Amino acid sequence: MEGNDIEKFISMVLSRVYQYLVNHRDVVSPGSVRSYEYALRDIVANILISGGGNIEERLIRVGVENLYTSVNVNNGADKREILEEAFKYALSLVNDLNMRNDDEINTDEEGLVKGNVGKSQLSPNNDSKDGGTGQLINQELGTGNESSDDVANVIYDVFYGSVGTMNFINLAQLLNMFVNPMAHITEKVKVLRKLARYLASYGLLPHQGKGGSRVFKALDNVAREPTIGNALRVSRFTEHSNYPTYITGVREYRIGDPAYRIDLDKTSMNMVRKTFLNKPMSTRDIVVREYADVKLMDIVLCLDTSGSMKEFSGAYMKMDIAKEAIVKYIRYLSRTNDRLSMVLFNFRADILWGPHSVKKYINEMEEMSRYIYPGGGTNIANALEKARIILSKSNYPNKHIICITDGRTVNASSCIKEAVKLRRMGVTLSTVAVGDNSDFDLLMRLSKIGNGLFIKINDISNLDKALIMDKLGL
Repeated sequence: MEGNDIEKFISMVLSRVYQYLVNHRDVVSPGSVRSYEYALRDIVANILISGGGNIEERLIRVGVENLYTSVNVNNGADKREILEEAFKYALSLVNDLNMRNDDEINTDEEGLVKGNVGKSQLSPNNDSKDGGTGQLINQELGTGNESSDDVANVIYDVFYGSVGTMNFINLAQLLNMFVNPMAHITEKVKVLRKLARYLASYGLLPHQGKGGSRVFKALDNVAREPTIGNALRVSRFTEHSNYPTYITGVREYRIGDPAYRIDLDKTSMNMVRKTFLNKPMSTRDIVVREYADVKLMDIVLCLDTSGSMKEFSGAYMKMDIAKEAIVKYIRYLSRTNDRLSMVLFNFRADILWGPHSVKKYINEMEEMSRYIYPGGGTNIANALEKARIILSKSNYPNKHIICITDGRTVNASSCIKEAVKLRRMGVTLSTVAVGDNSDFDLLMRLSKIGNGLFIKINDISNLDKALIMDKLGL
């Protein structure tokens, strides 16, 4: 059975989904034509590449994710629940229709569709050692070079049907076509490695060895250069009392120690003693408290992967510099007991990985970060929503989001609503504005509502400083 038959089956399902949404009392808008086009491409790619498993379950999950941003519902209505109901209704309708018209179509125990979309086409080769998740070879495509070419063509259609437009699939969205968005990071790394050569062949990633790109050797020198003028500006909204710390000891004052760490009682005693002895004061008489780092913090890093990140900053692409800065940030966090999640957003936000201990999974985080590529529009509100979903399940005492963007977003009013929801949850929110194209007023307002930091950097080469500054500010 050819891919056209699979595409025809999915098109029938999507058309019924549209009809269901049009007639639903809580649906204001059933979604754009483009969102349905990309849902079709994503589902077809998922079936051809993954193989095996429950086809209907994957169809529903991938379809819901594609339509979620585009469909609008009344306030108070559960959009995801409505979409899932729409797909279940559509599948039952199409399956009933096909069973009446063609005896070859029926459903087996696991929900795999046979006949025109047969088990031999959709199930993985049982002799394969790769397993079901992220399966790249199935019986329909064969096992030779022709199979690889066909798979490459499927992925090419997924990407380049949308290249240069607002709806360009980011890395997180691609991975989540094959695994659950909250799957363990090691499972996502396995799938990513299978797809890596295709990403590189389309020019989305540089061809590089395991050790990473050599172009970043010069970045260390850039990081050591002093900040000039207004290259990095910070607005602080965070009160230190919001983050519980405890004193581990005291020591002498060192140049650069902040004033709030000075132990006034002990320092005053030293001043009185020196005055009584008629001796001059020195820095040795100033006593500074040593505080322990916050031990349990869940951090969600939201990274803008829109098309503007393809632009160059000096000799390097913005996205390449951002990836290196994120790797440095991950290494910094590995010295703490923090957990880190990562959300990528362009026209839509998706979870690259959920909450994991940085100390334990630093290698997987670094590896995944190096595969990120840019393209598409900007939707900060959806990124904050995904971060909220992640943190709503966290039992850590401190929850924080840091959002990095170099452009303006759609749905600015929705961003404010999400920031308010986060504040009610006790989540802090910091924003990093890169360059002069961002909506500074909006980002500063988000940080103020989120009781975090607003950091403006003129050049993305300062991103590593901004990320560590945000952590230290907390």
